[in-house]
Amino acid sequence: MLQVLFYCESSIFGGHEKMAVEAHGAVQRWSNSVRIEGLVNRQSQLLIRALENAGLKYSTLVGEREFSLWRHPLRAFQTIRRNTAIMCKLRPDLVVVVQGGILLSLGGILAARWAGLRCCSYIPMAHSYSEIHPSRLPFLADAVWRLLYQFNRQYITIDSEQASRLRRENPRSVVEIVENYVPAGEPLAADRPAAKQALGIPPGCKVLSVIGRIEFPQKCQDWVVHSLKDDSFMRDKMVLFVGDGSDGPALRAMVSSVPGDHFRAVGWKQDLRVVYAATDVLLIPSKVEGVPLVMLEALGYGIPVVGTDRDGMRDWLPREWRFSWNHVEGLKNAVKFGLAGEPHNVWESLRMRLSRVHDRRRFGREFENALMRFGSHEDAILVDNRHHRSTAN
Repeated sequence: MLQVLFYCESSIFGGHEKMAVEAHGAVQRWSNSVRIEGLVNRQSQLLIRALENAGLKYSTLVGEREFSLWRHPLRAFQTIRRNTAIMCKLRPDLVVVVQGGILLSLGGILAARWAGLRCCSYIPMAHSYSEIHPSRLPFLADAVWRLLYQFNRQYITIDSEQASRLRRENPRSVVEIVENYVPAGEPLAADRPAAKQALGIPPGCKVLSVIGRIEFPQKCQDWVVHSLKDDSFMRDKMVLFVGDGSDGPALRAMVSSVPGDHFRAVGWKQDLRVVYAATDVLLIPSKVEGVPLVMLEALGYGIPVVGTDRDGMRDWLPREWRFSWNHVEGLKNAVKFGLAGEPHNVWESLRMRLSRVHDRRRFGREFENALMRFGSHEDAILVDNRHHRSTAN
């Protein structure tokens, strides 16, 4: 029996943490070869609640919040050593570090190495530093960022785009791809006019929903408001921001300062069915993404999704629904296509892909295979050799 430890430092319960819980549950349900336990941040109450609701075993990390290796190196070192002791006591065959990006949960990789345990990273985004953060010296920043990928060379990621990025950052990487899972949507809570009425949206108003963590550098909610607040394009439309995060207060202040009722920030909602029912187009203005769960959920409900021409959006959405990041006219044109129901054949091509996304057993089986491969030293060597042979060819 392979004993696996899922390690997560994040205090935020985002899409990737949700996928980690789903992976934990799916493997536990169908596998007779793998047993998983969580080691999580005690401040992440939503994550802990999700684990408890699923009946999954977990323990909590030392420390009350994520720590900075750069700002407080001594405190970080002490915390890593204490978490190393927890790992040594649990003694798993494999540590799976849940990382939204390469810096998050880096302490878990270091703790696993110090404990002498096999380790892999479960990561949905492998972008360079300069793609997400502005920098005066982008080449230097990216070079330092690239060093972080050298601490570990075994990865589970969510699509071929991210796998290619990981191999580019660390050519010795061994990467397994496990596509995300979202359940087939339960029936929406109401039809569209009734849902809009429940949310206090004026009749005849088209709703463009932006759902997810409020974080301006990556998610770009502020850009949407600045770009569209004085545009006649918004005459019969409303942008509905649903979510919370570090820039939530700034977004609410920004929205309240705009005249009229074309932008609203409503905070996070546990049940999004009313929001999806009221949504005419889901909008994803992000600078970078992996494969957004909200995109998959909206498509599952038959809602058009307009997103930047990046990453998972490029892979999933028709060209008409994509726009270049930071390009206002492109966004408006893509929204017009989505509202008009064009292209007409898009749902036929998406149906088979969505059926795969909705298959929880497939998700659990693929994740189990990746865990078994990385949990066995011999298997990891075989995978590594196969990767180098395919690269050479």
